[in-house]
Amino acid sequence: MPASTRRAHPSRGSYSVYPLEALDGVLAYVTLNGETVAFCFGADEEAAAQAVAEQVRHPAAFSHSGARR
Repeated sequence: MPASTRRAHPSRGSYSVYPLEALDGVLAYVTLNGETVAFCFGADEEAAAQAVAEQVRHPAAFSHSGARR
């Protein structure tokens, strides 16, 4: 398959999630096309993943700092 057909559509972008273990939970660092778009925290990996899903699903509901508006 040619490389051009494997690329993500440019308007959709590509999210990457980097889970970072903390003393009291997991911080998920989220990027879109290499740019930081969110930091989401949860008590465990599942809770952090839920926070990421909510952020990606409704990005306008959060301020630039990640706090709910």
